[in-house]
Amino acid sequence: MRRNLPVTNNEVEMTEEQIIVSCTDLKGKLTSVNPDFIDMSGFTEEELIGEPHNMVRHPDMPAAAFEDLWRSLQADKPWIGYVKNRCKNGDYYWVTANATPVTENGQVTGYMSVRYKPSREEVSFASNLYRKINAGEATLEPTGFGRIKAAVKKMSMMQRFYVQMGLILLVMGVGGAFLHELVGGIEGADMEVLTVFSTIFILLFGINYFNLRRNVLRPLKDIVKSLGDIAEGDFKGNIDIIRGDELGDVLRGLKTLQIRQGYMVNDTRQQATSMLRIKTALDQVSGSVMIADSDYNIFYINNKAHELMQDAEEDFRKDLPNFKASELMGACIDVFHKDPSHQRHLLDGLKTTYRSKDMNIGGRVMQVIANPVVDEQGRRIATVVEWIDRTEEARVEAEVQGIVGAAKAGDLSQRIDTTGKTGFFESLGDGINELVDVSERVINDTLRVLSAMADGDLTESIDNEYEGSFSELKENANSTVAKLRELIGQVRSTATDVSGGSSEMASSNATLNDRTQEQAAALEETASSIEEITSTVQQNADNARQANQLAVNTREQAEQGGEVASQAVQAMVAITTSSKKISDIISVIDEIAFQTNLL
Repeated sequence: MRRNLPVTNNEVEMTEEQIIVSCTDLKGKLTSVNPDFIDMSGFTEEELIGEPHNMVRHPDMPAAAFEDLWRSLQADKPWIGYVKNRCKNGDYYWVTANATPVTENGQVTGYMSVRYKPSREEVSFASNLYRKINAGEATLEPTGFGRIKAAVKKMSMMQRFYVQMGLILLVMGVGGAFLHELVGGIEGADMEVLTVFSTIFILLFGINYFNLRRNVLRPLKDIVKSLGDIAEGDFKGNIDIIRGDELGDVLRGLKTLQIRQGYMVNDTRQQATSMLRIKTALDQVSGSVMIADSDYNIFYINNKAHELMQDAEEDFRKDLPNFKASELMGACIDVFHKDPSHQRHLLDGLKTTYRSKDMNIGGRVMQVIANPVVDEQGRRIATVVEWIDRTEEARVEAEVQGIVGAAKAGDLSQRIDTTGKTGFFESLGDGINELVDVSERVINDTLRVLSAMADGDLTESIDNEYEGSFSELKENANSTVAKLRELIGQVRSTATDVSGGSSEMASSNATLNDRTQEQAAALEETASSIEEITSTVQQNADNARQANQLAVNTREQAEQGGEVASQAVQAMVAITTSSKKISDIISVIDEIAFQTNLL
């Protein structure tokens, strides 16, 4: 017998709510296990499926118990017993096991086991019994009168009937012998007694046999058939509920079971169909979805999440060395966290949708959205987790921020590298690159025109085609250049006119300058005379210092003479002006005289 080691003395008790369910094929290899089986055993689903069911057998279990189990199952009978199982880590747990064959179309296709939590009295009884069996002090087979009771309990009704009739025959035989002793002296009495007893026995046998076969065995066969139909999922069989005896009560109970089981199975099928649709939909959605039970053990991973974890496994292992994408099913979500206690505290208090901040796991930027799943009583029974890989998105965000920052600083040379990008990110990169290209062309065209304007070149313009505000900028820039060209033309025309007037003014100024020079020469002569007078006055002052007051008076007179000279200069200027006017008049008179002479 297989002996699973190592083992510990630590017992793990089932809860009242737990039900451990498993199915095996005809060779005892596991084909399905429920979450409670996985939780109690400590094995993952991948470790259990396809393996012999006895991989959870505890060494303390006697071989006789499993021999009894297989005798019952191979005889197409259910089996009930107390079993001590071993956890993966060596701990143990007790169960009340219920095993039964699974049939399809009348053929056994496998075996199903359903296990519940046993009471402590049952555990104590089974533990003591198995210890004695292993020590050779007891067996599972009853002894003494218990063996007779067990043998009778295993008899079919026909066997019991034959035993019953045999006992009747024995009693009648003993009774006949006793009567024979009583009537032994009466002639012919023995034969009459024998005839009476034989007739009574035959009548009892016939009546009981007919009654047993018709009213007991046939209904029991119908009950067995109906139960078999129900076990195979057929809830349409006819059940006789007219009988008023105890078997009628059984048949009516069976009919109730058939109806309720049919309803429950139909309801379960509808729920299963609904769940299948949901599962199929979740399998195909684009989001990466995981579902964990109330203990945060993962029991569902959709296709997208499986692909994501496979792709990210190498990166995740940089921060989570024990992470394995292939072992996530049945594992605890703690495998994703460096500090599981923090995450558990957060999830324990989860009432509504939780969206995490960006998490860097091995260089990948991940975000988690978690939602609690509660039952009708408000108890949380599961947690739905959606994983979002924002690595590429975050990289594009950084690129966009870099380009925007460079553009704000006046650098329009940077572009997003779209190599390897697909879908939205490729479209976003192409769009931003096109935007920067257009902006760069507009700014370069505008700079070119403004630079030319700064150098005095008004022949440049923007010829490229743009849309929207860029088009308005182009039109306004070109209009500005055109207006400047027009304005400069007007300025040049005005400058030409001013230049002609300036030439005439320059000629007049030259004539005036000549005349002014002549007047200045005259003034110089006058000044020379005045200087001579001043010299004479100075000599007189030297010779007549005693007459200071007279000299002061003479100076005052000289100053008045200067004023007179100034007035004379002004008079000369006026005379010059008058002379110019007279000259003009003379010129006019000359022209008139010339014309008169011509006449």
